[in-house]
Amino acid sequence: MEIIGRDERHHGVLQDAAALLRTSKLYVSIQMLCIRGEVGQLKALRLGIDVSPDPWCAAAQQEKDNLKDVRRHLFKDEESFQKTARKGAPPSTSLV
Repeated sequence: MEIIGRDERHHGVLQDAAALLRTSKLYVSIQMLCIRGEVGQLKALRLGIDVSPDPWCAAAQQEKDNLKDVRRHLFKDEESFQKTARKGAPPSTSLV
């Protein structure tokens, strides 16, 4: 059985996972439970969920950081990016 969630906002997922771990003798695999920040980790630990680093989370965060770097190279500031985004990106920036 897999329980899939994205981050600490999915508190219900954490509670479901904890309930299954407490009541079931089956192996429960918690994959891609992306718990970011100390608050989310503390919530999970309080519910009895092991919070081991998930490579999926690290990869998602790295991808996000890479997009920010691309934006920094293409636009002089956030305001110019927002203006371009509102009126539609030209072909050279369509991937951002």
